[in-house]
Amino acid sequence: MSTYFRERISSHKNVGLMLFVLPALTFLILFIGYPFARGVVYAFTDWSMLNLGYNYIGIDNFINMFKDSAFVSSIDFTLKYAVLSIVLQNIGAILLAIVLDKVIRLKGFLRGVFFLPNVLAQVVVAFTWTFVFTKGFEGLFRIFKLPFLNWSWFGSENLAFLAIVITTLWTGVGYLMIIYTAGLQQMDYTYIEASLIDGANWFQQLIRIKLPLLMPSIVVGVFTVTMGSIKQFDISFILTQGGPYRSTESLALNVYNQAYSSYNNGLACAQAIFMLVVILAITFFEVHFLKRKEIEA
Repeated sequence: MSTYFRERISSHKNVGLMLFVLPALTFLILFIGYPFARGVVYAFTDWSMLNLGYNYIGIDNFINMFKDSAFVSSIDFTLKYAVLSIVLQNIGAILLAIVLDKVIRLKGFLRGVFFLPNVLAQVVVAFTWTFVFTKGFEGLFRIFKLPFLNWSWFGSENLAFLAIVITTLWTGVGYLMIIYTAGLQQMDYTYIEASLIDGANWFQQLIRIKLPLLMPSIVVGVFTVTMGSIKQFDISFILTQGGPYRSTESLALNVYNQAYSSYNNGLACAQAIFMLVVILAITFFEVHFLKRKEIEA
């Protein structure tokens, strides 16, 4: 077959593939690309849904958002929440995966039980834990009389923060456990057997062998939790409504309140762009740092 005909067939194949991609690409542009572009434009305006028109105000929104104490507080909350979630969820998931990897009986059943919360929508999870922290603990306190069961979980800033962390741990650990279980199953156990011969105990095996070999899974786990933590909205919105005194208001919830409660939509767009920049910066740092650690391991 001549080169001309081969090129013609290849060209027709490419056109066919593009036709298959075109519907999805069209929806992507209409519902993600275009709104994002308009959001960037609105970030430099005083646009409000209460008014038909808007005026260009330059970078005033990007300056004014840092003068808003609630926005600064939401950054502080989001960063603390993200750091704590990354550490606790990944450590908990690694330990859970290692323990279940040693359990012979009911291994599959237990993995299913721990993964089950991920099947539920975040809204359902938030409503469930709202009931647990209020009515559930109240009923248990009458029986066991334990002090923490009678705490006002949503009346204190520290306890409300802890309630959000506990709720996300309940859902996040089971999902990451599957990732780390897959990493353990792909691990070359020749190194483990060699360490046993050398007299290494389980802790030395974990630190010096298993964790380095799990670095590809750790990269995925840290990246996943980071993205979810910075964009966290549902749990704060349902569980605490950002309270008390907006102390548990996440970045995403602050953007929502700015747009749909205060109707400062231009400012909300600027805050959303700032959140995107933060996500990109942290993602770049994490991927660069953890990938280097993965290569070293």
